[in-house]
Amino acid sequence: MKRIISFFAAAVLLTGLFSCSEDKNNIIPENTVTENVTENTSEISSVSENVSESRKEYYSDNFRDITVRTIMSYDEPPCSIESYDLKNLDFGERIPICNRAEYADFFFRNQEHLRFENGIYTQVQRTDLVTDQPEEGRIIEFSGIDGKVYFIVEYGSSPRIRSFFEWSFFRYDLNSSKLEELYSWSSDDINKVTCSFAFRDNELFYCEINGEDLSVNIVDLSTMKERTVFEKGIGNAEAFLQSINSVYANIFGSDLKDEVLLEIIEYTSGEVAIDIYAYDGQSDSFKGTDGSIASYELNGEYYKLHMEGYDFNIKEDCEIGSPIYSDDRYLICYMGYGIDTFDLEKNMHYTSSLDDYNIREIPVVVDGKIIMNCNSVKLLLPDYGIVYTVLEKGEYRQTVIPDGGVAVFETTKGKEKLYIIK
Repeated sequence: MKRIISFFAAAVLLTGLFSCSEDKNNIIPENTVTENVTENTSEISSVSENVSESRKEYYSDNFRDITVRTIMSYDEPPCSIESYDLKNLDFGERIPICNRAEYADFFFRNQEHLRFENGIYTQVQRTDLVTDQPEEGRIIEFSGIDGKVYFIVEYGSSPRIRSFFEWSFFRYDLNSSKLEELYSWSSDDINKVTCSFAFRDNELFYCEINGEDLSVNIVDLSTMKERTVFEKGIGNAEAFLQSINSVYANIFGSDLKDEVLLEIIEYTSGEVAIDIYAYDGQSDSFKGTDGSIASYELNGEYYKLHMEGYDFNIKEDCEIGSPIYSDDRYLICYMGYGIDTFDLEKNMHYTSSLDDYNIREIPVVVDGKIIMNCNSVKLLLPDYGIVYTVLEKGEYRQTVIPDGGVAVFETTKGKEKLYIIK
């Protein structure tokens, strides 16, 4: 399956999209037990009889339902791990507009800070600390492809949620240890911010708010030419920045479809409206969608999921989460508190509860193995319920990479490190 290299991969989860209810090459520890409860014993066919010449059709009630109890294993996890030390990367310093003397009081007024001098603590206004103060670059998003890692680096902690006044896009070569800045962006107005990013096919997408206008711009990293592919009026800019009766925008890549998606959430008098647009390469623009990451439609008593290469029909009384992974072997769905795995070859539907794990990001999948960020990094074999610890406790971000692995970035201050898990 073709994948997108993106920041905020699958950032919007369609929680509760639907409402209802052989051997692994000797990788199971001998002392591990799973609890399987068969709920559906109807006759199983390898593939539905309703098969068209171009697309296969699967039906959820043709799968045997098995509840798999998760059990921790303290054996070595069935994966390879490469690590790269990134704590000495130098992204330089800049002064964001919110730190400049003419705006510092506006952004940081009434914020106090304890300063330690001559053996005593004194209260000082934060404006005294930030006025014209340069800020070191801080990695906020990352992705990886072909031995290179791409970083979005912010300068300064913006006092507004998801509002970046000063940032750059860097590329780091893991083999040569060469770091280069590919693109930089700087705001010259307090109402001009960037709020989200995506990266695909050597193009950088970013969502910008400028006054009363929202736009999505694309930078072609081969030519460094920039173009605007989406525009929308959002009304009062200050309301947007304060997230009160306003608009929130997020751009991200979907790993289930070859798309970059734009989500726009409008808050008006306590009501919420959500629109999702998909980037169309032929028209070089964003077009409206049905509002879902994986398109679906109600067809009789089934919801039809249009996946890459096949359609999956889910009966109304089958309760699963939102799709997070699909290939010609597995369809894997996540509900926030559980994982549903459909093995398309064995016609098995495995369900595992994740109540015992503090999941911090939407899980990612490598070769049928589920990687979970839960203060440590865990690996789940969904058909056996076995959970391994891959990385010990820390602060992590994770994303899929196109050569069949997961990139995990440890963001713990002073311990920054990149792990490639396959």
